[in-house]
Amino acid sequence: MQYDKNIFISEGTALEYFLLHSDGEHRARQLDVTLELYEDKELAKKWYDELYVKLLDKNGKAAARLKEFYENMIRIYPEDD
Repeated sequence: MQYDKNIFISEGTALEYFLLHSDGEHRARQLDVTLELYEDKELAKKWYDELYVKLLDKNGKAAARLKEFYENMIRIYPEDD
């Protein structure tokens, strides 16, 4: 994830901003969302984990939004038995 260090004090604040205050293609670009994340469950999990650790508030709205995006990515996969 790339962010402007002149605007955000940390990667965590940039991540939370993009999760909560941007949408669509802009958010996808900022969060490095690619088609491959929707095609590869393990890659989607890695993406989620890498962003989750950067969040400042792991129980806040941004964390919930990140989880929602991740769950949308993997919803096409059958549940593990």
